[in-house]
Amino acid sequence: LVAPFAVLAVAATIGAGALAGEIHRRRMASLLALPVKRSHVVLANAAAVATAAGVISVFTGLGVAAGSPIGGMDLDMANVAAVSAQLAALGLFFGMLALALGAMFSQRLAIGATIGVALVAFLAETILSINDRFETWSALSPWHYYSANDPLVNGFNLWYLAVLVGLSAVALVVAVVAFERRDAGG
Repeated sequence: LVAPFAVLAVAATIGAGALAGEIHRRRMASLLALPVKRSHVVLANAAAVATAAGVISVFTGLGVAAGSPIGGMDLDMANVAAVSAQLAALGLFFGMLALALGAMFSQRLAIGATIGVALVAFLAETILSINDRFETWSALSPWHYYSANDPLVNGFNLWYLAVLVGLSAVALVVAVVAFERRDAGG
């Protein structure tokens, strides 16, 4: 239950701090004085966000796999892998969103906005998905693509993974473009 919020918090913190944090600490100007492209800086930080989301998701999956026989749950390990993959994709999306916001704004604003978007999207998905008249609208929330197919029961949904990875790619492109235009001299 807490894994999505843990991966979100870590990915958002790393994503927001990657660019905006370094600018705030006045270390980015030194890095950019080297012959390094800004896009490479963004991509390296995106890799760190992806790694963090992946590591948390893998260890969460391993914990669920280890706890399943202890708790007598008899979970299908392929479904545990599915929920871990969707958890990683959700973390990747919110991490890339924080990275994009950090490329444009301060670290504090990037973290706050990312967490705000995550909470509003979570509440929207939760509320809309329980009302038959509005259930279709829950697909506007990234949380829908994490939980709607109940991966622990139904396994992988490649479409849902593709949506989250696609949204992450869009956020990454926004981060690259925004950081190219940002005054990072601090």
